[in-house]
Amino acid sequence: RPLMIYGRKQIQNESDILWDYVACFYPEGNMGDKTQFLFNHEDIEEVISKGYTDETWEDFIKRMREFYKEI
Repeated sequence: RPLMIYGRKQIQNESDILWDYVACFYPEGNMGDKTQFLFNHEDIEEVISKGYTDETWEDFIKRMREFYKEI
């Protein structure tokens, strides 16, 4: 089933592990903890759609990449 990413750089509460993404089923959306999935960039097999992007999103991604290069 396709997943929709709705968050980046998420910490899993139980293990304190930092994951690249949090996603939920598409098209249903986030329906609670049992339908949320944490995974890393290398786990993505296919990108079906990149969704909405604009200058704000591009700036956010740029700043986030710079931040994670430093740590």
